Amino acid sequence: MWDNVLTWQIIAVIIAILLLIVAILGIYTKKRKKIGYELIEEIPLMNVNDYTDRIELLFDKKKVKDIELVLFKIVNCGNTVITEDVFKTPINIYFGKKAEVLDIGIKEKKPNNIDVKIENKKNHAEIKSLLLNKKDYVIFLAFISNYEDLQIISRMIDIPKFTDLTYRRELLKAILEDTVSPSHIGVSTITKLAGYLTLKLKKK
Repeated sequence: MWDNVLTWQIIAVIIAILLLIVAILGIYTKKRKKIGYELIEEIPLMNVNDYTDRIELLFDKKKVKDIELVLFKIVNCGNTVITEDVFKTPINIYFGKKAEVLDIGIKEKKPNNIDVKIENKKNHAEIKSLLLNKKDYVIFLAFISNYEDLQIISRMIDIPKFTDLTYRRELLKAILEDTVSPSHIGVSTITKLAGYLTLKLKKK
C-alpha cells in the first residue's frame, strides 16, 4: 500500500516539474515586444557655477556653467522585431526640465547598418523612429548642461513604455564587485537586490 502511495507521489512530482517546464518554455517562446534604455555613464566634465565671475566655460564658443557627459543605450530587449510603424510619436529623450543638449550623437550600434537619425531640440533630443531586430541596440553619447536625469518617452503600438534597464546593470555590477560565496553575499549586492525588487513592486 505504502509503495503505491510513494509511486503516485513520485508521479505527481514529475508531472508538476513537467508542467513547470512547459510554463517556463511558454513564457520564453511567447512573442514579447519590448524596448528598453540603459544609462551607462553620467560623468561631470566641468562645473564653474561657483566661479562664473572668474572662469568662463565655453562649448562650441557658447558660454555654459557646466558640462556632463551622458552615455546611454536603446535596445530591443524583447524577442521579436520592433518595426518603424510601432512608433506613433517620435522617441523623445529628456535630460531634465532645465537641461540643455549641447551635442548628441551615436557612439556605437549593432548591427552597423541600423538607420537612426537623432535631432537636437536644445532642451531634449528626438528620434523619429527605429527598426530594431531582437538584441539590436544603439549607444548614444550626449553633452548636457544642467543635467538632472534620463527619461525616454514615446507613444507605441503594443508597447506601454520604454523599460528602464539601468538597475539591472547596477545589480550585476554589485554582484561582480562583491566577494560572493555560498555562505556570504556582499552588502552591496543585498542592497542593490532589495532596491531592484522594491522598484519592480512599485511598477506593478
